[in-house]
Amino acid sequence: MEDYPLIVYKDPKPDERMVNKESELFAISQLRNTMMGIPGFYVNDIAYMEHFYNHMVALFFHAYDQQGLFFLARCCDRRYFKYGDIWKIEASVADSFDGINLPITYSLVRVIKHTDKVSQIESEIYDLIDNINYHFNHENFISGFKIEREKFDFRFTGEFITVK
Repeated sequence: MEDYPLIVYKDPKPDERMVNKESELFAISQLRNTMMGIPGFYVNDIAYMEHFYNHMVALFFHAYDQQGLFFLARCCDRRYFKYGDIWKIEASVADSFDGINLPITYSLVRVIKHTDKVSQIESEIYDLIDNINYHFNHENFISGFKIEREKFDFRFTGEFITVK
């Protein structure tokens, strides 16, 4: 059996964080980097938006590999992720076509209500990254759905450890 890398995020000391950036932004960038390691994924934008009386955070991405999209959808599903009822994958389409890829943009969205705290959002993001770790290293899930681990590339996340 091969050893596979486990995604590890390092929470820096507060003085190492980017100036004038909240820890939530750092957590979102960690999630973006993790998503970039999923096969066929390209995260092209991270946005904070106002939506009526609420705000939302959204990571917009293109998924060129159905296996990668399935993997993330499974990791975000409320049966496997305790915040799956508030983190959603949405799809939107554009009117232009490049002749190669259908113009579908996906987004991983979390509506932020005025009562939510930054520490809660940050905790949810790290729980999702942990869930991605769990699924990536779950032998029955990987073999049962014929997920090709060699297609994943989590080098964007920083440090690796291996699991035996």
